[in-house]
Amino acid sequence: MKKITYFIATLSLMHIETGYAAGTCTSNKLAATQKRVAAVMKADTPKESNSWEKLKKAFDGNRGCMAVYEAYDFGEAIRHLMTNHWDQIGKLEKYMKSDSNFFQFVISGLKDETANAEDLKKIQTLAQTKCPQGAEAICKEVVDNVKITP
Repeated sequence: MKKITYFIATLSLMHIETGYAAGTCTSNKLAATQKRVAAVMKADTPKESNSWEKLKKAFDGNRGCMAVYEAYDFGEAIRHLMTNHWDQIGKLEKYMKSDSNFFQFVISGLKDETANAEDLKKIQTLAQTKCPQGAEAICKEVVDNVKITP
């Protein structure tokens, strides 16, 4: 009887452990995440100066879906913002200090082995040569973390 109880308790714990992650990323949440990331990717106009804020909202509202979704599409969105809106990189400063999880999430987009090497080279060059005043710490993080695979 003790063995059966232990086995059921173990299965319950395993379900809670795995069920929690799966339960937090429903198909509706995943679809909402995809829409938010798509909106960031469409931010090609200068008036879209709140793109980092949009990415932050997508991150905050869908942290449960990050394991499913972050590796490719969020990384693409991060690199898109950096290559096309470099002048807005200083807006990450507040997140570097107030939400280190989000900032590290952004930096992780520079370490994706599937990333376009040309985009990564451009980002690295921008960080080295066109770092906005006040964003030196961010530029250093970018330079230190860009991983270009041949």
